[in-house]
Amino acid sequence: MSNYHKTLNLVIIAIVLFTSCSDPQNDLSDETDELRATFLKDKAYKQVKSDYANLENSTKIDLWVEKLNQLKKLNLSENHTDLIQKLSQQLKEDSPNMEEITSLAVDLAKITPEHDFLMMFGNLDDYSPKVNGEFHDSFISIQLQENLLNIGSFETKKTSLTSKSVDCNCSWTCDWYNNGYSDTNCNETTTGCGFLWLQSCVEKV
Repeated sequence: MSNYHKTLNLVIIAIVLFTSCSDPQNDLSDETDELRATFLKDKAYKQVKSDYANLENSTKIDLWVEKLNQLKKLNLSENHTDLIQKLSQQLKEDSPNMEEITSLAVDLAKITPEHDFLMMFGNLDDYSPKVNGEFHDSFISIQLQENLLNIGSFETKKTSLTSKSVDCNCSWTCDWYNNGYSDTNCNETTTGCGFLWLQSCVEKV
């Protein structure tokens, strides 16, 4: 066999081995990328929140990790990418550090206009910047940063509510301005609201 054919055979073998090793991971990546799209398909915001409340915690985390992966693919600043990467790593921990997550949220709020922040971290849909790659707004909200520090995580508080409506759509802590919900009463939930929907839904703010 000529040296040419030997070299060609070695190249073919190398390609086959690389492909056989790479395909399972690619398949897994493709499957993971489909989770959020499948969950959101043909659902209005209210239905998304209702279905989300019934998911296993691990699935909730997977959905948000996938959303963060979508953000990391955008041409954001180095600071944004670094903070989002750290946030993703925290979510993947067996016991996420909520204080660290809150700190990362505040750091992101310091460099992200409020409107864009809410689309990035208060909504599971894909986030898209303007056509020129810039944010949709320029307003950095100090109030948003303070709210992130003050809203409890996985907490239950007593309220004066006497009747109930849908879960987690009664106040700022619940829908974070999304779709203009203004219900005055709701069923309290321990999660599903605010930053990455990790905060509890309590009271009317």
